[in-house]
Amino acid sequence: MSTVSPALRACTRETIPDQTIAAAPPGAVLGVGAIDLAIDAADRSVQSIRRRIAERFGIADTGSAGLVDWLLHREPPPALVIDRVDSAAEVDRLLGELLAPLAARASRRRLRLALGFTGPPPRDLDCQVWLGPEPVTGAARGTADPRAVRSLLAELGRAEGELAPLHAGVSARVAGAPGLPRCRAPWLRVRYAVSVADELTGELAQIGHLAEERLMFIRRLTDELRQREREHTELGLAMDAYLERATGRFSAEDKELSVLYGEARGALRDGPCDIDAARAAVDTYIDAIRRRERCHLIDGHSCAANGVVGPENSFFEVGRGKAAN
Repeated sequence: MSTVSPALRACTRETIPDQTIAAAPPGAVLGVGAIDLAIDAADRSVQSIRRRIAERFGIADTGSAGLVDWLLHREPPPALVIDRVDSAAEVDRLLGELLAPLAARASRRRLRLALGFTGPPPRDLDCQVWLGPEPVTGAARGTADPRAVRSLLAELGRAEGELAPLHAGVSARVAGAPGLPRCRAPWLRVRYAVSVADELTGELAQIGHLAEERLMFIRRLTDELRQREREHTELGLAMDAYLERATGRFSAEDKELSVLYGEARGALRDGPCDIDAARAAVDTYIDAIRRRERCHLIDGHSCAANGVVGPENSFFEVGRGKAAN
């Protein structure tokens, strides 16, 4: 906060007023013990930084790749702060070997990584939020109730936090999912604390307006992802229901059904799927089973050559998994 607030920029961390910290919304100020390790990277080599991290966690320094893998899989996930990255002795190596690989997977592994730069960070560095000193600007006018804005920011933070695991799950199963946007709540929480401390009423109104717009966007994106998740789940349930149905009624040597099931399963479950192609493959498999069931209901004897066995029964409606008597 002392780096982004005009009133606090000259203060040390120890002299930030208690009332400023108390006014900050959840997440804007870290509690005691929230950071596992903080390092000033200025003039330090990659090996020096790597050794300091390994020393802090009591592990051997086996190289950058090994350390990155260990940090990403540690439980509980660590929280690291590395400041003045662009003043390190080996900036390119530090970013390429250690920090960029950590940043790329930090949110998925729930690792908290805060990187400080004396200037703008690299454009290609993955990050969820950039906490620069720039104020929030926009077209909002008037004033805003600090308590209402604080509540709105807390709601936005929860929505963004819930979106990340939902997005990871959906994008692993369904191709073409919308990209995960950068979190805005952390930046807005910091700007909120600054605007309250410095009585920047105009910026507070902008923060409230932007937070409201952002919350609506996150909710729309969440609804879209949940719809894709439902479609994928329902296709899988329908396919599994018809597989169980076919297993009980038709010969295990039915080559056509075996091939169609393999195609449907592959289209649906082999990596992120094209949902339209998967739906077509599942429907083709279900249609083949329905044709056999209809044939059996009309004339069980004539369908015996196609592998129909067992008593007559009802057949399923395509894609619904409901028996039609």
